[in-house]
Amino acid sequence: MNEVIRQVGRNRLSAEVASEFMRTGNQCRIDERLGECKPCHQVVVHSLERTMRRFGVEYPESEGPAVYEEIPT
Repeated sequence: MNEVIRQVGRNRLSAEVASEFMRTGNQCRIDERLGECKPCHQVVVHSLERTMRRFGVEYPESEGPAVYEEIPT
């Protein structure tokens, strides 16, 4: 999953910011899982959206589902 997220930020973030983007994304995923139970695709989509917005990166609605589809099972 981290490799897929890394690809999202690769063309949009500097190398210095990319590691913080990854850490924040991981924290958001954990946070999303601590709330009420929800399907994995919602956890991925919501955490990616939160992370991208936190870093001021545009979040197209199609981005989250596309990222989820790239994650190996």
